[in-house]
Amino acid sequence: MKVLLGLLANYGGKLWVGGRKLREINLAAYRSRIAYAPQDPWLFEGTVEENIRISRPDMSKEELEALLEKLGLGALADRLVGNGGSGLSGGEKQKISIARALAKNAELLFLDEPGNNLDKNTLDWLHNFLRESNKTIVFVSHEESFAACAHKRVTLPTFSLQAGGAEGGNIS
Repeated sequence: MKVLLGLLANYGGKLWVGGRKLREINLAAYRSRIAYAPQDPWLFEGTVEENIRISRPDMSKEELEALLEKLGLGALADRLVGNGGSGLSGGEKQKISIARALAKNAELLFLDEPGNNLDKNTLDWLHNFLRESNKTIVFVSHEESFAACAHKRVTLPTFSLQAGGAEGGNIS
């Protein structure tokens, strides 16, 4: 995921994005067209609303409220967040991270373990979003319920940490 995001430049092989090698693309221009919700999101000191607006400061109040409601964050918009997200549950931090990524309205969306700590209602909403969205979404998940939402699936082999190579089984 970090290679796809342009965060790791020291990798072997070739990665093509839009018909061009990622190494040859202007990273600032590329990153302006992508959004990312990490597995362990970092939140900034301020309100929940301010943390979401970081990705798109000009978002209308109506758009923000609709997004907050979809993710079950409506009652938290004015809640103060400590640096790093202190004072929030893991699920609340994950919802804010997903909201921030969606608010950017980017062409390409990256989600790393998006179901972390989410409640059933938010998981159901996110599964539907993944199935119905017309965006290009790349997500990593070990949960079969997320893999079932994918239009295309890449399964990587599980590697042993002991000498001897790959073990049986797969991760998604």
